[in-house]
Amino acid sequence: MVFSDPISGKVLVIGKSVHPRAFLAVVRSLGRRGLDVSAAVQTDDNGAGLASRYINRIHRIDAFETDPDAWLDRIRDIVVSERIEAVIPIDDTGVIPLQENRRHLEEIESRFYLLGDRAYAATFDKRETRRIAASLDIPVAEGVLAPTARAAAAFGEESGFPVVVKPPRSLTAADLHSKQSVRTFRDATALREATDTMTMPVIVEQFFHGVGRGIEFLAKDGVLLYVFQHDRVHERLGGGDSTYRRSSEPRAELVDATRRFVDGVGYTGVGMAEFRVDDATDSFILVEVNGRFWGSLPLAVAAGADFPTYLYEMLWRGRTVFSSPYRQDLYQRNEPRDTVWFFRNLRADRNDLLLTTVPFAEVVSEAQHLVSGNERWDTLVADDPFPAVREISLAARLVWRRAIKNPLRGAAARSNHHRRRRLRSFRRRVEQRPEVLFLCKGNICRSPFAARRAAQLWPADVAVTEAGMYPVPDRRSPEVARRTAAGMHVDLESHRSTVVTRPLVDRAGAIVVFDWRNFDEITTRYPHIREKVFLLGELTPGRTTIIDPFGKPAEACEKVYRQIETSLAHIAEQAMALPFQP
Repeated sequence: MVFSDPISGKVLVIGKSVHPRAFLAVVRSLGRRGLDVSAAVQTDDNGAGLASRYINRIHRIDAFETDPDAWLDRIRDIVVSERIEAVIPIDDTGVIPLQENRRHLEEIESRFYLLGDRAYAATFDKRETRRIAASLDIPVAEGVLAPTARAAAAFGEESGFPVVVKPPRSLTAADLHSKQSVRTFRDATALREATDTMTMPVIVEQFFHGVGRGIEFLAKDGVLLYVFQHDRVHERLGGGDSTYRRSSEPRAELVDATRRFVDGVGYTGVGMAEFRVDDATDSFILVEVNGRFWGSLPLAVAAGADFPTYLYEMLWRGRTVFSSPYRQDLYQRNEPRDTVWFFRNLRADRNDLLLTTVPFAEVVSEAQHLVSGNERWDTLVADDPFPAVREISLAARLVWRRAIKNPLRGAAARSNHHRRRRLRSFRRRVEQRPEVLFLCKGNICRSPFAARRAAQLWPADVAVTEAGMYPVPDRRSPEVARRTAAGMHVDLESHRSTVVTRPLVDRAGAIVVFDWRNFDEITTRYPHIREKVFLLGELTPGRTTIIDPFGKPAEACEKVYRQIETSLAHIAEQAMALPFQP
């Protein structure tokens, strides 16, 4: 089928609005351009970005992993039925599915912003990034691809600690939620403990001291058309994204390295080359190249480097000259995250060279940028204030729940009297109806492990079931959860998630959840079951809540599973020691 519809000026953006920096920057840029912007987001996405006045329609779609073909068909249907001219994926949840399934889009591929195959491979696989950079004489940290934990530790012992460990890819199409993080290790023991269960090679690099700088760019057929530089002022103390940054004049050697990389892969599109620069030695390394929109994008847009509009005009209007100067020494802050950074920086060890701390006096002096009008905020802008209002509201609710409500409830729940009373109540309910429903958010980490381990530890006449509140069924458990569970003799390989329903909760004699968020959500949805909902932690000594290990490293997952196992064994001993009555 050939589509010859006239250009409609309609744009569809695909991404997550929960962390709205890049999402909002793209939506606002295109909306201000006068384009008709729609957004495709996941079913449960209610992030601050969706409050933007520049979004005219919101399409909710089940996660790609649930049914890839259905996801692609849904995107196609939206594009065709609404006569969408341009489809722009913003983050990995949109980029990876589209890039790796572009053959399904052949008839309408011209409407999609996609990277060329070489550019995609070069920017989404860190092994390929390092290989290409080295072939072009672009400095990278000394490192190796380590197939085993022993090899990773051996590199550290030979080259010297600390070392940085990177996964080849942060996310895959099979699991777009369990992000694999970059981590820094100080010694071989910590490195071995963290990687002894690894099932894929990792990149191990020498630690490079320096500050983060990014060259943001627009390119066509391997030629740079526009560049912008940002410098990190505040960044996550152990390394990571920035919460406060400034625009600056592009440094010639960084631009030259970016140009060589872009030319080497024939890049067409937007991207950001991330460097670490040691000003004392005037040296630098390429850390990675983001082949998608990046978190610091709001600063570029605010400074006049309007990359989303430039991309649209290049791909769908044929523009190739972009010479507008941008404002330098403009500062931009991610308000919620920088507040968290402030308190962590305040408490941090200033003598720890691995932490990117900032002296307190310097932090205080930064207030002058706001007073002088030389500072912007990522979310709050005059022409689109409602995303900031929603973000503040969500943050306030989170602070209330975590800092006040849950600690008070947790303190009460930790009393011996409360635990004994709740354990007796649990016992009575299970005696009356010996079926226990384990319930967590997604039914892919905690509840499936708990149900299977309970079936091993509890009496055979107690039936165990499990479900989740995330509205997408048939999802697999993350690889780290499957691997960790297997090490504890629990098989999650065949598990597929189930969505909780009223018949499920009504049938259960008792419902076991893991944290207060689980408790509040299920009792709000089904108020009549409140008396038979129990926190696993309130039935046993120790912590009341058991955190969600989703997206966390293997050691965190193992810690959670050990907590669950210990709690289930305690319940078996204290509440199920006597036989149940038929």
